[in-house]
Amino acid sequence: MNDYGLTVSNNNGRIMFDSRLKMDSYVITEISTGSQTLDTTIDLYSDNPDYIFVKPPAGQASSYAPYVIYSTPGFSSAVPVQFKGWNSDDMSANNGQSVPLNMDYFIAKHSSKVSSDEDYGLIIYNSDQSIQFDSRSITYDQHFTITTVVEPGTFQPYTPNTGADSLGDITDYWEIGTWTAGLFAPDGKFVQGIKFIGGSLDNLGEDTSGPIALTYYATENDDFENPETPPGGPGGTTSGPGSSTSNSSYKSRITKQILSAELV
Repeated sequence: MNDYGLTVSNNNGRIMFDSRLKMDSYVITEISTGSQTLDTTIDLYSDNPDYIFVKPPAGQASSYAPYVIYSTPGFSSAVPVQFKGWNSDDMSANNGQSVPLNMDYFIAKHSSKVSSDEDYGLIIYNSDQSIQFDSRSITYDQHFTITTVVEPGTFQPYTPNTGADSLGDITDYWEIGTWTAGLFAPDGKFVQGIKFIGGSLDNLGEDTSGPIALTYYATENDDFENPETPPGGPGGTTSGPGSSTSNSSYKSRITKQILSAELV
């Protein structure tokens, strides 16, 4: 690493960017509460995807505990991303369908993707001339820091036979744009998402003091395809072995990275 360069840290000492390193700098472009984003230009499938971090509104975590929370639709651009919840504790609730959920959320985008009409600012380039940071992209005083990186296949999602590993801190924001999905069709359903458990016991009597993830798949016939990734991403087959009963199953492998963050 070079001895000389430009490094900027926030008030908490967290590095926002460092010109000596090849970094990808993200900035917050939206902070709000609602059942869908205001932004209709969210990109979830590029090399530098946008990230959507959510958590239940303050004091409401327990009421959100039954729901597997996911984002939709993610099929195309020019539409907001919606936040949905499917009640896995009572699969007959709402006729087995999902419902909109109000979430506290923020959106983080790569600095180079945020346009600005400002003529003046500071741009930091990487050695390959890609943009690491553009000061004109900053629109909020708040920044964020990644608190947890859960690599694919390194944790146990929920199945009835195994319970589930806790992903991390229930008070953090958790990213749901790049790995969650919900497909509800007459011949089957596929739901992959996060449950904000918060100190509940699973059916094995084990304490799951933080969020857990699960993938549930049910089909009425053999024609319903089980996608491995969210809509808009590459298709796939089933996402690993799990616990099955007749025509439904809980998969024990999630093939996407899961992130958490906090505002700083």
